[in-house]
Amino acid sequence: MNKQTFKVVPIKIAICPESENPIFGEQTTTISIDDEGAGPFIVIEQYPNHQTNKISFDIKELVVVMEEATKLFDNYNEQIKDKKTEIS
Repeated sequence: MNKQTFKVVPIKIAICPESENPIFGEQTTTISIDDEGAGPFIVIEQYPNHQTNKISFDIKELVVVMEEATKLFDNYNEQIKDKKTEIS
């Protein structure tokens, strides 16, 4: 008889406030990896009002989304900093 071996592969994480249930909390965000046969992609889900809101990205697209989101935050922070400087 062959001895079967197992591996552990994390495919989903939950991000939520400490006080919220990570499985079905309304402020919970889950990030998972999925594959429907054409290669892996990232899925980001939230469950406000017990409804699923979901967006999916392949890894190359996610990199671009993160780069652009970082630029937006950086630009926003610079604009806020400039306005605070002008007001002072």
